[in-house]
Amino acid sequence: MAVLGAAASGGGELPTISFLTSRTWVPSYDLTAYVYVIGGGGSGGATNNTVGGASGGGAGGCAVSKLDLSSGTTYTIAIGAGGAAAVASSTTTVGATGGTTTFSGSGISTMTANGGVGGIVRAANDATYATGAAGGTATGGTLGNFTGGKGGEFSSTNTTTAAYVGGGGGAVGLWQTGNDAPDAVTGYQTGAGSGGQVNVEKGDLAPATHYNCVNVNNELTGYPTVPPFNSVFTTEHVQSQGYDNDYNFGRVKHTGDLRDTGTRGWYISSVMYGGQSSPFVGGGGISEHTAMGQRGCAGSGGGGCYAYGAATKSGAGGNGIVLIFPIKLGS
Repeated sequence: MAVLGAAASGGGELPTISFLTSRTWVPSYDLTAYVYVIGGGGSGGATNNTVGGASGGGAGGCAVSKLDLSSGTTYTIAIGAGGAAAVASSTTTVGATGGTTTFSGSGISTMTANGGVGGIVRAANDATYATGAAGGTATGGTLGNFTGGKGGEFSSTNTTTAAYVGGGGGAVGLWQTGNDAPDAVTGYQTGAGSGGQVNVEKGDLAPATHYNCVNVNNELTGYPTVPPFNSVFTTEHVQSQGYDNDYNFGRVKHTGDLRDTGTRGWYISSVMYGGQSSPFVGGGGISEHTAMGQRGCAGSGGGGCYAYGAATKSGAGGNGIVLIFPIKLGS
């Protein structure tokens, strides 16, 4: 059989094989491929109280292998679900841990990517330090096993009363340990935080800074969405957070029931909806009157959510995924 791909005579491009749901798979031909196995992200915590705080979930782990897969062999893919959104009504609710993703079959070592831990919460005026929700671990990768990034932590410096906090979720680590979300920060409306970024280290992200959006006071120069895999995802999402009572959200100011399709977030009937983060990027936190946190995507952690006036939901964790990148077809 001819070898296909960019190096083959006449050019050509090998297909990316992706699995978003659990199933068995029997290749129709032999292939050599890079395989990424990513666990489900943890959901963010949720707080509905006069004061209090919640932060985002940890990202799922990521196992990476270079494998020879054989035609006629049955491989089993189990996809871990992202942690379900936490619901809070006059209380605080921790986020849910994401599920485990595995890739197994005859002749290969089982690749396992565990889910990220659910987002942490703090009751009213609790200023004690708390590390961010842990990312999932991974095993069985022949090239690497990377732990997911943590959700935003509560530090004594930035969360002096743990009030009005909505911290972000962790990012997936595709070539190293995933990047953590910035520290959670006290501050009604300004307490919303970005999720961890794939290409930007936590130390380079200032807490309580609204990247890639316009708020009531200033317009920030954001970071571009640089996809780690070329053309794998057909839709690019932009990180976005809710900000203040004027509903300056994402990149445009909202009036009435207007959805911002550019940032995948919207404000409808007095409720702020966080939408979905970029693939592998942690969901942003939201600190508002009535809000739903930003969901994670492709294994990233969901954002935490603080709401003052009504019951609220955090962002769910991103579901796990298995990505197979063939580099050779045929023997």
